[in-house]
This record gives sequence, structure tokens and C-alpha cells, in this order.
Amino acid sequence: MHSMSYPAPILSLAMSPRDSHLVVGMANRLLSIKHTPHKVQSQALALSARMQPRGGTYRYFVRGKSYQPTSEEFVVDFEKKKRLQLYDQFLQKFQYKKALDACFQPHLYNRGAKVYSVLQELARRDGLSVALSGRNEEELLPLVSVITRLVIIPKFTPLMLDVCNLILDIYGGMLSASSSTRKAFEALKYRIDQEVLFQKEAFRLLGSLDTILTAATATQRHSAAA
Repeated sequence: MHSMSYPAPILSLAMSPRDSHLVVGMANRLLSIKHTPHKVQSQALALSARMQPRGGTYRYFVRGKSYQPTSEEFVVDFEKKKRLQLYDQFLQKFQYKKALDACFQPHLYNRGAKVYSVLQELARRDGLSVALSGRNEEELLPLVSVITRLVIIPKFTPLMLDVCNLILDIYGGMLSASSSTRKAFEALKYRIDQEVLFQKEAFRLLGSLDTILTAATATQRHSAAA
């Protein structure tokens, strides 16, 4: 549970008897259901596991020493442990600024999602201020550009707005330092303003639909009563 994140405070949760379903009810009236396939061992596998030598015994250390694969079998190559991404390595070392900068590597796939994941982890660690502070114009503009693209995506919006407010608190005096910085923040402001207008229109349309549905329901009830 400690590695799961939800968009609102959790009011209730329940786990299925076989630990395959997790149901969570949140304060914003959303219901989250997560499913993990339940792996069942067959009786033959369970019996084979019981016949394996116990750890710490001589048979355990010499098991498989003299076994030779047959012609019908194939040998599985040893799979090396996957290397962590560069930003994960920096996060393990608590180098938050370098971890965020590592998300802007040219070869990195799906950069927006990676930036959001790192920002989310930094927010959990209370390290956003450390990661965002001490940046020059070349380091700040790519971050503002990514935020401008992500801020209108509903699942990213809450965190992006928090990051925007923090950036304005730190770099508010730099907005007029150069034309590039000013244009980047103006583009961010325009994107947010457009999204606010869209949300207002959507709520206005929702209100009109509620009025129409209420009137239609009242007419239907009147017809049924007559």
C-alpha cells in the first residue's frame, strides 16, 4: 500500500479473501479497483517443492552439480540484473536536482511521463524545492516547456499546478530577465487560461443538461400520473 498513490484521501478499503482484488473508496466519491492475478501452484509443483533439499544442508549446495541437459532441453542463459535509469540512480543517492535533470536526456522515451513520475517521487520525499532551486535559464526552460504540455492533462494537473506555484515563488523575479524566459511563462499562462475557460464552458453546459433532464423527468412523471 505504501507504494500506491491515489488522487484523493482514502475513506475505506477492502481486500478480497485471496488477495487478488483491492478496492479503495476515496473522498472525491471515486472507487478504485485493482486486480492482481492469483497464482496457484499445482499439486505436482507443490510436491516437487517439498522434495527440494533444505537450505544449509550439503545436498542443497551440491544440487544439480552432475546434471547434464538432454538433447530435447535448452539451457537458459543467465539474465543480468537490469540497470536502473539514471534518474533512479540519482534518487537513490538523494541528488534530487540531478535526478530531475536526467529526465531531459535526448534519447529518453516518453519524457513527459518520466518527468511527472520523478516530480511525484520528489513531492513524496519533500524534495521539490531542492530539485527546482538553483537553476539557470537553460535548465529552467525545458522544465517549463514540459509543464506547459502536461498541465492540461487531468491526471497530471494537480501536481503540475503545485510545481508551477513553487517555480513562481522561486523564480518570480526572473520573469523579465530575458525574452525567452518571459515567452515560456507567457505560454504557460495562456495554456492555463485556456483550460480554465474550457472548464467554465464545460460546467455551464453541464448545468444546462441538468436543467433539461430535470424538466424531462418532471414531464414524464406528470404524463404517468395523468
